[in-house]
Amino acid sequence: MRRVFIPLLVAILGLVGGAAPAAWASASLSTPVGSPPGRGLAAVPLGTLGGAESIPAAVNDRGQVVGRSQTASGDWHAFLADRGTIIDLAPGFASSAAFDLNNAGAVLLQRWAVVGGPMESVLWKPSGEVSLGQVDARFVNERGQVAGTVLNLADPANPSANPFRWERGVRTDMAPIAGWEGASSRIVDFNDSGLVLGIGLGPESFETGFVWSGGPTVTPVRDPRLFGGNGVVDLDNTGRVVGNSYLDGAFVWRGGVTTLLGTLSGRGDVSPVAINDRGAVVGYTAAIDGGPDQAFVWVRGQYTPLGVAGLASRAVDINGCGQVVGDYDRRDSAGTVRSTSFLWRGGALLDLGAGLTGTPHVVAISERGFVIGTVTGASGAAVAVLWKPRR
Repeated sequence: MRRVFIPLLVAILGLVGGAAPAAWASASLSTPVGSPPGRGLAAVPLGTLGGAESIPAAVNDRGQVVGRSQTASGDWHAFLADRGTIIDLAPGFASSAAFDLNNAGAVLLQRWAVVGGPMESVLWKPSGEVSLGQVDARFVNERGQVAGTVLNLADPANPSANPFRWERGVRTDMAPIAGWEGASSRIVDFNDSGLVLGIGLGPESFETGFVWSGGPTVTPVRDPRLFGGNGVVDLDNTGRVVGNSYLDGAFVWRGGVTTLLGTLSGRGDVSPVAINDRGAVVGYTAAIDGGPDQAFVWVRGQYTPLGVAGLASRAVDINGCGQVVGDYDRRDSAGTVRSTSFLWRGGALLDLGAGLTGTPHVVAISERGFVIGTVTGASGAAVAVLWKPRR
């Protein structure tokens, strides 16, 4: 199960060299376009709660989707879409938004009783709901644990915000990191083992990633005193962290061991965005001459480019099967360049926008190949779409 958490993604830091060049794999940039191995996917518009737009946030391996949608009055409400039905998860509230769900169908949402009033985080289940209080909860894992950020006002003169982990009614708050310049930190990701990935202001006043398992110890990602710090972006279920450091660029880190992804001949900065449980990384590289970005998948030291040569592409997510989704430009039969989305698997690229009216944008892919995103029509309104694997 994959989800997206845009507000807390860390800006990738620029590269300054120092990493050994890495080779492209033998695949061509002009990857064949068509159906990948298997039967492809079917696009299913999810609709709205009566308004113009709907934005998905997460999808599970049952094809259930959560996010937020406008209602007929124009308010934004949390939704759950399941087997052709879309429901409002907070119908009596002024506004709400769903951020995550697990394979059991538990949904993590936030809601406001009145506009401008206090926010309440809630773990919603078909059998009932549990209020988590006035915390900024964002993730729920397969064990039913919840993670997010909580404001600590024990000392009103020195308030701080740090990650928390909640399990079976008990909330554990992470304390400010001893020896670091900033008392506050923020959550970036949360895995199925209950490990929190976060980022804070390190001892040298540079933002630095860390992992926290719920106890008194916080483990920095790499040496927290390295000049420039690092920006961590994703965490897999084995504890691998992918990120970017100021000194030596993109890296994968686990248990104190760092693997540098290297740089690419003829390309600029490497920006990773996601990692799967096999250690494969996806993202995009910049062009040195100011040209378009290029999507990639990195596996055991080799980069494979994705997309069409000379046109822009960016990978967004990858699942455990090695399926990659992203957005890219391609030329249609008339030679016109248009923006669309792709699913890449086994060397073949599937255009997810084929047959759709509007411009697609992908958000995430589940472990079983369900893809979520939006399609924006001529009016400018974006509507949630689920691409379902054909069985």
